[in-house]
Amino acid sequence: MKTRVGHIRFRWIVLALIGLCVLIMSQSKPACAIWGKAHRVAVLYRVDAEILSKTEAGLYYRDLFWKHNPELIQIYIVNNPDKYDDFLAVVDMFVPALEALVDGHGDSIRLTAEQIEAVEAELDWLFSVASPAFQQDIVKEQTRWPLSEFVGMTMTEVWEYVNTRWTPDEP
Repeated sequence: MKTRVGHIRFRWIVLALIGLCVLIMSQSKPACAIWGKAHRVAVLYRVDAEILSKTEAGLYYRDLFWKHNPELIQIYIVNNPDKYDDFLAVVDMFVPALEALVDGHGDSIRLTAEQIEAVEAELDWLFSVASPAFQQDIVKEQTRWPLSEFVGMTMTEVWEYVNTRWTPDEP
């Protein structure tokens, strides 16, 4: 009995210490930055696994991302690391909406003109430094989906819109 009480007390002390460490770390900007990055990555992985992998349109956009990912790394991380933070800031504007979508609450968040303008500005810059093949895909997708159409739509509406109107590319 005494050992069980001691074990329970030890567990509570450990939990209290962990809680204190989390509280202290949450006040630290580097710790918050690390948590923010981990959270962003977790949400994006969930979008891939729980949303994109489930539809033909989603699989197409997953493939399109991987097609251009090496060039994105070259553009942002190798050639323009100062622009990488701008890119992440745009991504971060969508993390709460994407998280709501994967959590089944995509109807609770609407896309704003500010979000769409930020994506369009980033795509304009990316187009200016992208390869001709990447530029061609940017133009194709901007023609397919004028982003301004998504302003005011919920994330659920956007995903339903894309899935019901998307058609494979003609060979």
